[in-house]
Amino acid sequence: MDMEKAIKEIFPDAIQVLDYYHASEHIYKAAEVIYDNSEETQEWAEATITRLFVGEIEEVVNDLGKMKAHNEEVQSEIDSLLHYLKENKDRMNYKHVKKGGYPIGSGGIESSNKTPVREGMGFVSPVISGSYVLFSYFVSLIIEIILLPCYYTPICNSKFLSKWVT
Repeated sequence: MDMEKAIKEIFPDAIQVLDYYHASEHIYKAAEVIYDNSEETQEWAEATITRLFVGEIEEVVNDLGKMKAHNEEVQSEIDSLLHYLKENKDRMNYKHVKKGGYPIGSGGIESSNKTPVREGMGFVSPVISGSYVLFSYFVSLIIEIILLPCYYTPICNSKFLSKWVT
């Protein structure tokens, strides 16, 4: 079972959000192929990312579907991006999520487990070792499976969190 399905099963009322930065990486990758790293590459990528930000996912998908590829590689990249956007469009309502005051990127959450807590608190030191990697992975799992979906779920409250985080 993939992460999206697991979260949907455990937290059916959670609002899932595709990380904005990861979505923009897909847009830039496609732009580089479609526009062959010309001056239009960044212009198209930024315009497309902005359209996603303001809630125009359907329009972006429609416009991509109308694009005429000049070779097979470009067509393959357009098809790949179209598939990605269609598969994730329900998780890309950035305008709504941002309006609700929620983050649209996971960078703050992901980076929080990369900063080791003071050694005096009994956690691992910043030395990269097998145990640090394991600890970091464990913290990531807790954040991604329990806390992050809870953050996006209106019915999730401090009583629930107090059972998991003390």
